[in-house]
Amino acid sequence: MMQIFQTGTKSEGIAFGTAFVIKEDEAGSGTSSIRGDEAIALFGEAMKKVGKDLAEEAKRNDVFAAHREMLEDPMLYEDVTDNLKNGDNLETAIRLAENKIAALFENIDDEYIKQRVDDVRDVFGRLLSFVSGKDKTNPYERIPEGSVIVAHNLAPSDTAKMD
Repeated sequence: MMQIFQTGTKSEGIAFGTAFVIKEDEAGSGTSSIRGDEAIALFGEAMKKVGKDLAEEAKRNDVFAAHREMLEDPMLYEDVTDNLKNGDNLETAIRLAENKIAALFENIDDEYIKQRVDDVRDVFGRLLSFVSGKDKTNPYERIPEGSVIVAHNLAPSDTAKMD
């Protein structure tokens, strides 16, 4: 049975194919009990791994160079570690910092900068994926050829994993 969907989109055109639905993931699940020194150490590992991955991807796409710059901004590290020192668990510490920095971008009058909030969220999503162990899997490997991808949001790191 054929269904027709009309939604908001970032690209124009018509697509035909079998829908491949990508559900939003709770990337940080399983990190709610990690606190203190253990959380700071795991977050440090996440920063290094994500930074290394972004450096490799930046060789192929400038978007990831910008993501790496966001990751290397001292505010990101300081916000997360301050949250951890205040007693938050690792997932909460990362999400609070994400929301704070995303709000800064959303409140800027420049429309281009405002649109970079998705990039901010992508960087934090990578950190959450690492600390939860979900960075080791690629859910996009199983997309059948000829599929139409249906998702609420696809970050640059998502599309980079697709063939």
